[in-house]
Amino acid sequence: MASMSFAGISTGIPTDQMIEAMLANERLPINRLQSRQTTNNQKKTALQVMKTAFSNLATSVASLTSAKLSGRTVSSSDSSAMTATASGGASGSYDVVVRQLATKARAEVSNSFGSPTDSVGSAGDSYTIVGKNGAETKITLEDGKTSLADLSAAINAKSGETGVSANIVQKKPGEYHMVLSSTETGAGTDGRDTIGIYGESGNALGVGTALDGDGNIAGINVTERAKNAVFTLDGVEMERSTNTVSDAVDGVTFTLNKAENKTVTLKVAMDTSSIVSAFQDVISKYNTAMQSYKNNSGVFSGDATMRTIFTQLRSSISGAVQGGDGDMWSSAVLGLTTGRDGTLSLDTKKLEESLQSNPEAVGKVFDKMSKDSKTFIDGLTTSGGGTITNLISSIDTANTNLSKQIETIQARLDRRKETLTAEFARLETLIGQMQSAGQSLSGLSS
Repeated sequence: MASMSFAGISTGIPTDQMIEAMLANERLPINRLQSRQTTNNQKKTALQVMKTAFSNLATSVASLTSAKLSGRTVSSSDSSAMTATASGGASGSYDVVVRQLATKARAEVSNSFGSPTDSVGSAGDSYTIVGKNGAETKITLEDGKTSLADLSAAINAKSGETGVSANIVQKKPGEYHMVLSSTETGAGTDGRDTIGIYGESGNALGVGTALDGDGNIAGINVTERAKNAVFTLDGVEMERSTNTVSDAVDGVTFTLNKAENKTVTLKVAMDTSSIVSAFQDVISKYNTAMQSYKNNSGVFSGDATMRTIFTQLRSSISGAVQGGDGDMWSSAVLGLTTGRDGTLSLDTKKLEESLQSNPEAVGKVFDKMSKDSKTFIDGLTTSGGGTITNLISSIDTANTNLSKQIETIQARLDRRKETLTAEFARLETLIGQMQSAGQSLSGLSS
């Protein structure tokens, strides 16, 4: 419910309005201080937007270094047969013919079981795993862990040591077999290409008790022999234990998918598209910062700080460095230009030409740009010491001091209002008393 005022009842004078009018001039300093706070807050908001824009630019420019030039793209004439990745390797074209893929050794225990929980022995019984390198590792059954599934789990627990893993497969309903696989592709020591498992005499797994003269084991069906990958690279015959070849060409990793005895051509080239995109992102982030400044030009009117910041920032981006050929190179040579409105743009064709003609110099320009720009921006945005960070902090301090001044003046105005209200109240009372006395005298005379 709105408060009620009886000011002016006796005199008919709107004393509340008179008091407000008397205090209006005394309130003008508060209005001026509040206006300054509003202006400060507008500038603070603009500076925060600028700080974010500069931080985004720093992140972008930090990624544009000479390391970016090590990126490579690889195209394959038949990606279903062969693919490759490259980083930092020499650009060029490679002809590859895959004659044989690297495979794992696989073997199946011939004896079948009605369930994975069927027993394959008693606690203390042992089986010996034979890896493709000929190494033998004994697996001993433990109390309560004597089933086909338990033996498989025990084999897998030592797969890092043996190079052999095990699975239980159901070939048809109620017929389970143990299947062994080498954990890695490629032939073993001395070209050994099989793996297996043998047990003690009369073992429940149904396998032999030792390797025969040919390295085979009774009760084991060899389903696949371990082989090395065989291929030619630019006519040179090569052999590797895996289908992923990373040591044939420096910086290039080949992945062999099919052995079709046909030539697959791989072309390795500098990833210029990625480099151009990274440079364009730097320019975009710079122009965003510039646009933020222009959008708040009124807030920064008369403030030379921002103009100086952008002048120095452009200088850090376009700074010159001496190339390997003795010429001075800068980002302008790479196609960077500054428009009349202060924004940057990139001639991508010129950059691509420079990447092909003198990548070393381009890398040096990128390194200098990245280092100088990042250092300069850090000097603007670092907490507790950056130029823009300090400007924002000084605005907060100024507004706090203005608030204290406003509070002091408002407290004085509140006391002043109380005094005036009391004085007018006394005046109302006095006039009311005089009116009452006048009415009494009028009554006597009548």
